[in-house]
Amino acid sequence: MNLDIPHTKGELENLLLHIKSQIDSASNIQQIDLLRLQNLSNKRNEAFELMTNVIKKMQDSRNSIIGNMR
Repeated sequence: MNLDIPHTKGELENLLLHIKSQIDSASNIQQIDLLRLQNLSNKRNEAFELMTNVIKKMQDSRNSIIGNMR
């Protein structure tokens, strides 16, 4: 689309529609990006929770072994 200065009402309306379309497209892309970011954040939190649980179980096992040695 030619983005020269509009000279008629029709050209101005077409330019306005083009700009609105670009804004809508950018908004949709932003929403998709936010969903992806939320999904990645959830996966990261799940990984940290899993790691924390594994570390706690390892620590509990060590404490149990040490307790049995006494």
